[in-house]
Amino acid sequence: YVATDPERGNIRKRVTYFIARTDNPDVIKLPEGSGGLDKVAWFAISQVAELNLYPDVRPIVDKAIKWILNKE
Repeated sequence: YVATDPERGNIRKRVTYFIARTDNPDVIKLPEGSGGLDKVAWFAISQVAELNLYPDVRPIVDKAIKWILNKE
């Protein structure tokens, strides 16, 4: 995607999606100086359908949910 940097103008950035599951939600922490991220969170599968996602991301998330449910 294209992001705007106040000093460099428009720059292209790459997004990598990960799907994970845990029995310990405290395992995820956002390190200081993480480069633009301000929050991380775990969501229950039942909550994911209600998330406000970009339209191009929704099919990726839906496919991941189906994959997880088939692995259980």
